[in-house]
Amino acid sequence: FEAEYRMATIILRSQRTSHGAVRSSWLALAASRCYPMGSLITNTALSSSTTIQTSTQQNSRCYSSARPFLLSDRLLGHSPMAPGSAGSDPQGSNMSAIPTAQDVTTSGGVWAPTSAKRDKLGELQAALEDDQRTLDDAASPTEKHDLWLCDGLSSIAGMVDHYAFDDKDHHSDSSIEKAKEIVASLDSWWESSVPDSKLAPIQFDNMLQWYQKEIENHLTSFPPAEHFRDVRDFFDVNTLNSRNPRYVLPTPEKEETSKLASSSTQTSQRFESAVLWYRLVLAQAAAETMQSSWKTLTTVSDQDLDRAAVEGKSKSDLEVSSLPADKVQAVLKSFLAGTASDRVDRIWDLMDRDQDGRVDETEMVQVCDMAVAPVRTCLEKSWNEAIDASLVCPVEVADTKDVTEEASDSIPKLTWRQRRREAAAKRKLTRTFKQMLARHFSEEVEQPHRLRCIYAWANKMHQDNMIESVLVESDEAVTGFSGRKRYVELRPKIRLDEFREVQQEHFTHLDRVGVEFMKSFREDLWVIQGKGRESKELWRDSAIFMTVVCITDFAIMVM
Repeated sequence: FEAEYRMATIILRSQRTSHGAVRSSWLALAASRCYPMGSLITNTALSSSTTIQTSTQQNSRCYSSARPFLLSDRLLGHSPMAPGSAGSDPQGSNMSAIPTAQDVTTSGGVWAPTSAKRDKLGELQAALEDDQRTLDDAASPTEKHDLWLCDGLSSIAGMVDHYAFDDKDHHSDSSIEKAKEIVASLDSWWESSVPDSKLAPIQFDNMLQWYQKEIENHLTSFPPAEHFRDVRDFFDVNTLNSRNPRYVLPTPEKEETSKLASSSTQTSQRFESAVLWYRLVLAQAAAETMQSSWKTLTTVSDQDLDRAAVEGKSKSDLEVSSLPADKVQAVLKSFLAGTASDRVDRIWDLMDRDQDGRVDETEMVQVCDMAVAPVRTCLEKSWNEAIDASLVCPVEVADTKDVTEEASDSIPKLTWRQRRREAAAKRKLTRTFKQMLARHFSEEVEQPHRLRCIYAWANKMHQDNMIESVLVESDEAVTGFSGRKRYVELRPKIRLDEFREVQQEHFTHLDRVGVEFMKSFREDLWVIQGKGRESKELWRDSAIFMTVVCITDFAIMVM
């Protein structure tokens, strides 16, 4: 692509110097492969009677007069990777229509619409047998056990991400009352313990450390080994599939009806307790993340320093030495009792130091990182508790020894061979889970790239969505000279509603962080299980082939 683009540029430069016509066939061949810029280069070369225009607006007029407007052209000038893309618009306006997800998919080159994992899933899906509709149908009983574990954790995370703790449509009255008691207890403790309306560094660190200990006291009433015992029976009713044997409940006999109802009620209570446990651990992880983010929350951005220099303010006027206690409490409460959307709103408010409702691009990225990091920590703890609460590799009762009458409610004793298999399965699943947590948002979702696109495509009212070029006085302590000026570009700030307008279209993962993690892990399990089936099939075919070859060779030798 770079070599072809340089070749097209050389041809254009020769046209500019000689003022002659360029052979359109050669340039069309070179530029047509430089998609999506090829259409613009080709059109410019074909208009040989017109001088090459350098401004974006002139190129747009020349392009629109040659052929109809394409969806891919909407993204020209909007690329976050190009210098000076923020605030620019190919149609010559400061505000423009936001590209839709379909536009991005059609144009390509923004972020990858597919990946190696998705390609592999497509291959596995195509290799299914006629009586198999999903990859779950191709899984063995042990593999389905792992998939159900993922479904259970996803149901817990989805309940916390999508619904507040007091949502009566999705929580029972007893669960809401218990959650309200916990929230009221933590609010009362915070108000009685906070020393002042502003938290200095030492006070900030101490309060968050005490907050984690206070949550640890509440966690003692929610033993995870008990509440995560039935985690594989937790699932979202929206995922019911009549072809999946897990979701097909047998018709009970009359004498078994009461027993089945009792078991269902017990599972429902354990699910609600697991959700409360997850909320507490999530708030604890949020306090831990904030405790290590003091510098992030208080460091003034370079853009704010440049703006202050333009306004004649000194650096000391912008230094942040404390944080408002009420905003810190609001962030912690959003993780404890709110939804994924509430967390972003509260962190955004905390990051907005000058109280104008706007943040810089760097601060916007930091807000999203702080919203994702506690969920990653919480899911790792939830995973460890879930795999310790029950067996990863299910065994038959007849295969165990010293089985008691309460074997269904406790982990049975295993033989040494079963213990080795269980430990190996846990290590493999845990390693895969940690790798997924580390790479999913950064590599698979491409969070940094998406955030650059969100900032570039948002219609920012600040500075009329334009970059301001100014000269500011250089810092004598840094340069060693006084009276010298330096050139800076002030990029516009972005408001929360402007961010949400694009984020709801191109980065909905931020509103379902926990579910998104577990969805990725389920896909990883599908790939691992599919590769295992392919490996078994390869070994079987190889064994059959070698057997036939050996028999043939022996027959030839005998003859």
